[in-house]
Amino acid sequence: MNFVKRIVLIIALVLTLPLHSCSNKPGNIPDDLPQTEEIYDMNWFLKYNSEFSYIEGTDNVTAIKQGLHSDVFSNIRIYDGYLYVNFQGDTMRRLNPSTGNITAVCQKPTCFHNTKDCPFYALNPSEFKIFKNKIYFSANKERRGESGTGWGYYVYDLENDSISRSPAKRSDSTMFVGEVLLTSDGYQYYYDLQYDEVKDQYHYYICRYSPDSGKTDVLAEPEDGNTVLVDKIDGVLYYLDGIGFGIYHENTGEKEQTYKGYVENAGHDGEYFYFRDEKEYLYRMPIGSSTAEQLTDFPVRYYYLTDQYIYYRIREKVIIGKYEDGSDADIESQKVFRMNKDGTGQEVVWEFKDELNNMNCDYFVVLGNYLYSKFYYWDDSIKNFVEYQNIDENGNAYLLRIDLINKKTLFIDITP
Repeated sequence: MNFVKRIVLIIALVLTLPLHSCSNKPGNIPDDLPQTEEIYDMNWFLKYNSEFSYIEGTDNVTAIKQGLHSDVFSNIRIYDGYLYVNFQGDTMRRLNPSTGNITAVCQKPTCFHNTKDCPFYALNPSEFKIFKNKIYFSANKERRGESGTGWGYYVYDLENDSISRSPAKRSDSTMFVGEVLLTSDGYQYYYDLQYDEVKDQYHYYICRYSPDSGKTDVLAEPEDGNTVLVDKIDGVLYYLDGIGFGIYHENTGEKEQTYKGYVENAGHDGEYFYFRDEKEYLYRMPIGSSTAEQLTDFPVRYYYLTDQYIYYRIREKVIIGKYEDGSDADIESQKVFRMNKDGTGQEVVWEFKDELNNMNCDYFVVLGNYLYSKFYYWDDSIKNFVEYQNIDENGNAYLLRIDLINKKTLFIDITP
């Protein structure tokens, strides 16, 4: 799908449906109406809401790292049985998946969550992580009333309801914000783009920060901007850099390639690494091995790991209309698949069709028998491009839940 044309998804959700006839399906305007007239029903998707219910599932998420960078579903995290959700960038919500209760993570009783007094105010909606009862996130320093411009990195302690500013992530001169890797030994690894006054230019560095000691160490020499740290497992730090995969020796900054070949979006479940090649085919490789096995012979758009399965979307064009310039409007594959973790038993577990045939999910997480996701809807009622996503005209944000057993949808208002 055209990325530029999808930018409007972040702004609002305006879902359309002809109002004069309940028999019309969404996206169809009768011939006797002017084709330029726009008739809106702001909460069209709520017409397809089901009652809240919960089915206990045995298949739970275990993988901490889920397809890094462009594959990471950064707006939802599963932690301690709750779903932590951030869509709008002004605060964070927590959903109890068993009861449906929504609470703001900020515990201030009088907080409206839309001013700089809220700990999560102006946080980056595309990135946060939860690790050892703490939420790590970046936020706009200027909007929070702090000195300087750009993004700062913060740590919110869930147990003590306190927030602190972390010196990790970037220095005052840093112009690049990248993924922060949190490892079980208590370190944060991150990229820092620092200015060299002598050479009058910027350089990339891989840095390691200890929240316990407050010390930052530079691990890599300048210009090492292509290395992506995947995770530290049993004391071994793994990396990928596009041409291979291997061990990163943090004491020397040297890389030891153990697998040769294009690697992207690497995740793991504690036993295997999973990654995609240049064709976006999915592979897995035992941790510590140099031999990978191919799981798919088709491109995987996105994947998510649980105890039993790999859930995924494929890279596929689904043309449902035309853009204003006459080009095809592609809503991408509307099917969600799953397979066993050895690549067998591939099956479709959900498909947007019939009344929902103009809708699709974004990156998702799976907990038990339910899939949770943002969603978007493409309206071709007047053959023009109109596409919106999960926030209505009042600023209320909705989370899509799909019951994979009963094949029902539930749109949950997560606005506190």
